[in-house]
Amino acid sequence: MGKKVHIMGERLHEEIPKYLSTADIFALPSYTEGLPNVVLEAMSCSLPVVATRVGGIPEVVEEGISGILVDKKSLDALKQGMERLIRNESLAKEMGINGRKIVMKKFSWNRNAEEVIKTYDEIINNKP
Repeated sequence: MGKKVHIMGERLHEEIPKYLSTADIFALPSYTEGLPNVVLEAMSCSLPVVATRVGGIPEVVEEGISGILVDKKSLDALKQGMERLIRNESLAKEMGINGRKIVMKKFSWNRNAEEVIKTYDEIINNKP
């Protein structure tokens, strides 16, 4: 496995796209999460995602569209999801492209700014 899997450890933020662009699949087997930026970063680099169905991950990764969601603590499911993408390069590529589209549409800086402004407008306009 050492020739195919590289655990890089902590890296500088500006290095992340370089490392992600060398990958074929992004896997995140977390037990708990909020909304992990690393998933958004991987998807913005057109990587298909295999991740656990915890926290905000299912809000970002659309099952069968941009990645594969698995139950936490299920090593077999994680392995099967990764093997499915390794064996089906066209599916992996399609999920990667779909993931990038999702991030650009729903999680861009402009989109986030619009949502913050909308929230502030609602708070201001609903003042008693």
